[in-house]
Amino acid sequence: MNHVTNRHVLVAMAALLGAMAGCAHGDPTAPSEGEGAGSVSDCQEGAVEACYSGPPETEGVAQCKGGERRCEGGAWSPCEGEIAPASESCNGEDDDCDGVADDDVMNVGQECSTGLEGACGPGTSTCKEGVIECIASQAPSDEVCDAIDNDCDGMVDEQLAYEACSTGMPGVCSAGALTCVSGAFVCKPVSGPWLETCNGVDDDCDGIQDNDVCATQSLEAVADAEVRESYWDDGGDEMNFGSQSHMIVSDPPLSRAFVRFDLTSVPSNAKILSVRLEMTAYFGEYLGNVHTHLVPDDTWDEYGITWNNQPPVEANARGFWPILDWGSSEELCVNDDQLLIAPVQEALDSDKLVSFRLHEQGSSSFYYSRESGNVAQRPHLVVRYAEEP
Repeated sequence: MNHVTNRHVLVAMAALLGAMAGCAHGDPTAPSEGEGAGSVSDCQEGAVEACYSGPPETEGVAQCKGGERRCEGGAWSPCEGEIAPASESCNGEDDDCDGVADDDVMNVGQECSTGLEGACGPGTSTCKEGVIECIASQAPSDEVCDAIDNDCDGMVDEQLAYEACSTGMPGVCSAGALTCVSGAFVCKPVSGPWLETCNGVDDDCDGIQDNDVCATQSLEAVADAEVRESYWDDGGDEMNFGSQSHMIVSDPPLSRAFVRFDLTSVPSNAKILSVRLEMTAYFGEYLGNVHTHLVPDDTWDEYGITWNNQPPVEANARGFWPILDWGSSEELCVNDDQLLIAPVQEALDSDKLVSFRLHEQGSSSFYYSRESGNVAQRPHLVVRYAEEP
């Protein structure tokens, strides 16, 4: 009885092992679950088939193409030789194989800076001929009075047409010219206001003739010199022009003038009421303004100053006078802005020296220097003051 039972057990075990062996060697052509590149499969050893991992509609577009994979060791190899879509870049190629080159490029269409002057500075990044460029959002246009560099030449509101106007002020200040100031046309007096003198004229434009005649000194410059950028002359930026009888102020080309005055003759207890910087021009062209900047360092050398070693100046101008395209006529140019009072008072209370630098935007004018043989033509600083007890 036991012998029969043991025999039956052996037969059953043999049947079970046979069934398991049959499962291990099933149909070699049936794909296994998850069949793909490099996946385990009952693929036919040595079999080769086409493959492509990108979206079907991109195959055969631009550089995208399918490849082949092989059955090796019961598994499909990676897809060899295929070129799938890539992220689009600005290179003149259709990287993502959608039929359009250089579309949907990252960082294109964003705000950028062109590096150009004025209104031409802001731009938009654009892919052009395989290169990302910053294209100006606005092209150069005719200059208008709006405090913007419309023509993108680095100068604001320059060379605008000036028209005669009436300021509505009394005395010599009544005649004016429309002048662009901070983006708006302002009717500024062509002449005055000046210091009041005994001449039967309302010089200070207060509606009263010959009033308030105070102590006044007209100080002649003790040093002046022009400095020129090398654009004028080869090596001009290293040259000194302190001994010339004239000074040129222009832009372009760049040329500036420095003047220094000694306040020693003004009483130390004087309260400065007004200051007037006077220079006689014998030539002026184009329309623009000559700006006056304070030079904090008075130690510059009249016969040693050059473009390259010129002293720094205050950033903000302390007034200006307009250039109205006089041509070759002689004109007395005056800056009597109240902003000149404070630095002159400070100089009077300290080292008794005050220096200014003159520069233009978009115009040129020529002035007599202190070396002129005519004293009246030399630069002067007219100081009106009252002595305090």
